[in-house]
Amino acid sequence: MDALWIGMATILSVLRIDHARDLNGKRIEVKPEFTTGVSVRPQDFACSFESINAAREEQLRAMMTLK
Repeated sequence: MDALWIGMATILSVLRIDHARDLNGKRIEVKPEFTTGVSVRPQDFACSFESINAAREEQLRAMMTLK
């Protein structure tokens, strides 16, 4: 479980997760819609991942390729 939190914190330190944008650059609002049935979960939605810092992004990529 600790590895999951460390992984999430690492990704969030490198990337900014934001609303998706249309072709005109206008923000696409997320409509909170959910599936129905036994397992209720959010429906898929568009979003944007942007690098905050190129050096940190490169470090994360290097860490991900280590085996």
